[in-house]
Parts: sequence; structure tokens; C-alpha cells
Amino acid sequence: MPSSWSRQLSQELTSLVRPSSTTAAQSKVLPRAAFVGIGNEFNADDCAGPFIARKLAARLIPRENVLVLDAGTAPENITGTLRKFKPDLVVLIDAVDMGQAVGSIAWLSWDEMEGMDAFTHGLPPAVLGAYLRQELDCRVGLIGIQPASLIFDQPPDPQVRVGINIVVRKVRSVLGRIAV
Repeated sequence: MPSSWSRQLSQELTSLVRPSSTTAAQSKVLPRAAFVGIGNEFNADDCAGPFIARKLAARLIPRENVLVLDAGTAPENITGTLRKFKPDLVVLIDAVDMGQAVGSIAWLSWDEMEGMDAFTHGLPPAVLGAYLRQELDCRVGLIGIQPASLIFDQPPDPQVRVGINIVVRKVRSVLGRIAV
């Protein structure tokens, strides 16, 4: 049984699949999905977003309807790339203090991001999400991983490392199930 966050990701992507205008039986238009890792890899657990983005990029079969970006600490700098890609869904991936156990993973819809602060990057997820929704006319979600520490020049917590690997594995699985 998939975890709650991966089930929500799957539902978002599945809801965006459209029937094709061609006459081929069961032909469908797959959604354009962008996965954007955000964070500072030098600040302990804030590395989660960039590490996930890099691992996904290395392990996904290249497809014209999936884009993976490591936005680092300046997610506003990748908006031009996203605009050219024309996504149906942008999934931000970041360390987020959700008050849960270290390494916990959650799906947060755009409206659940309101009031959340950025840890080591200047643009809060809610502001970025609002901008992307308005400018790109797409859906926006956030996969958050609960950090233990954001101390400079410290390694990520072992539970966050486990969470990173779980996110990579389950995102690949979700994409494979809907043939994105």
C-alpha cells in the first residue's frame, strides 16, 4: 500500500491524464510534470531537495513530459526553464518543518503551503507556488521532508537520508505506474 504522500502525488498526476484526440484505442495524453528540488546542500538536512532532484534525474528514463531540476537556494532562477517546459504539475521538494518525526515525508498542496517559511532560501514555498500557479497555469504541490538540523557544514541526519531514498524510489514507482 503506498504511503499517503505518494498516493496523493499519484492522484494529482492521474487526474491530469487526458484522452488523446487520436483514434488509437486507449490513447492518452500524459501530464507534463516538473520535480524541483529546493535547498542548501551544505546545511545538513536542507540538502533533501537537491539530493532528491539529482538522484531522480540520474535514475529516471528520460521522457519529454518529465522535467527534474535542482533549484538549490534560488528556485526563482528556474522559472524560465519551467515556463518553456509548460508543466501541468510542478512538485517542489524541500526540507519542511512540519512538527513530525525526523525524516517524515508529507504531500502538501499549494493551499497548505500558506504561512510556511523558507529555511535557507529566500523565497517561501507559498510565494513560489502562487507565482507558478498564476504564471504557468499549473498545479503545484510540495513533498516535504522533516529535518532534524539545518546547521552549516553538517551531514544530513540518517533518517533524512532514508527519507530521501524513499522519495526517489516512490516517485519513480508512481511515474512508472501512470506511464509518465
